[in-house]
Amino acid sequence: MTAHTATKYHPHVKLIFIGSFLFLVFASAAAMGFNTKLKYGQGRNASTLLYALDRYTENSELLQGKIQAEKYLKTRTIADDTIEAHIPSVGKFISADLDHMELALYENHLLLKKYPIIAKGKPGSFWETPSGDYQILAKVGTHFSSVGEVYMPWSMQFNGNFFIHGWPYYPDGRDVALGYSGGCIRMKTDDAKEIYEFSKTSTPIFVYEKSDEMAETRALFSLKNIPPPEISAQAYIVADVNTGEVFLDKNIDTPMPIASLTKLMTAIVANEVIMFDRKITITPEVVETLGESGNLKAGEVMTANDVLYPLLMESSNDAARAFSAYYGESSFISHMNKKAKAIGMKNTTYADSSGILSGNTSTVYDLYILSKYLKNNKSFILNITRLPTKKITSSFQVHNFGNFNVFSAEKNFLGGKTGYTRAANGTMISLFEIPIGNEKRNIAFIVLSSQNQEKDVRALLTWFEEAAS
Repeated sequence: MTAHTATKYHPHVKLIFIGSFLFLVFASAAAMGFNTKLKYGQGRNASTLLYALDRYTENSELLQGKIQAEKYLKTRTIADDTIEAHIPSVGKFISADLDHMELALYENHLLLKKYPIIAKGKPGSFWETPSGDYQILAKVGTHFSSVGEVYMPWSMQFNGNFFIHGWPYYPDGRDVALGYSGGCIRMKTDDAKEIYEFSKTSTPIFVYEKSDEMAETRALFSLKNIPPPEISAQAYIVADVNTGEVFLDKNIDTPMPIASLTKLMTAIVANEVIMFDRKITITPEVVETLGESGNLKAGEVMTANDVLYPLLMESSNDAARAFSAYYGESSFISHMNKKAKAIGMKNTTYADSSGILSGNTSTVYDLYILSKYLKNNKSFILNITRLPTKKITSSFQVHNFGNFNVFSAEKNFLGGKTGYTRAANGTMISLFEIPIGNEKRNIAFIVLSSQNQEKDVRALLTWFEEAAS
């Protein structure tokens, strides 16, 4: 071999060279914002980064044997919440595990006693028991429910119209049937009395229900290494709302205006603090709200349940205002912000019930949490958002509401919401049921600050279906 023959490097030298290159790429990526975070388990924008690395290394002799494995993108997972994470080190605490139907009392982080839960709200119904972080708001020895027209002994209110209580009974003294439930957490009466005596107003309570009983047994999967689309949205996420697997994201923790995505929280709070059969009068102040969607008229009377349809299908600002005005503007908005915190939306602020104000801000991470909550705790709200049409008769007019959600006619659309304001640009939450192998997965596609939210979501959906096939 002459002095001009190409140098043949020792394998260890190759390793050092490639390792140095990878270090430089990751260091550069970190400087550009590809930072890591424990809650995901892998860096943001990992799909784009791994694609670039794969293209560079695919001809490398050293990594040739790993090429097939590297053709699939790894995912990272947003972990489910746990009861243990909420137990304070000091003070009293109550947990209500709706999976195992068990309520427990703690003090100074020590478990004192457990009790069986007799009944909870029916999943998927208007009366589904809300999970989340709450506190005892009020205690009443015997509370009379005007909805069920029953007495509820040892009642402890923890959220809106939801209580922990003993076995209800009718005014004539008869106990209600075993299957009777208005969504509250029912205990044996003697057990409810002990919990009542243990608790104080403001005692924290965490209501837990696993988002998907099968999540732990589902096989995690990886995507084919297809480059993600270039879209206009400044922040987005593609993630499984049951398993927490995140497949693609950008600027996941950056707060941005959310426009009419606000109305999803408006619907949740209206359901939890206003009885569905309450009569709501549309006032002149309500119809003066910006926007004409819904075609509501001053003086007409609708049930709280009926107002949900123009709110969610036609994104009516008047419908949103009707809810907040009925309950009390400041109190309703306060409930929206408290509910956001209760379900884990830590970087979200609501300024009004419609989303008109730029002060309605959130992150795509928080909106993923909201989507997960809707799918697993308030599925009836998502069901409304995918109806093609709905006929509602008010006190003096017949409404035929259409649907502003662009995907509502598609069979695999599970529901969502679209929005736009000048400050927010285009925003969208869309959930789809997508077959992957022998399973069907519930995937959320969320975009913020988009120049064309429908185009962006459709591009992400097409990319995901190709990469997951």
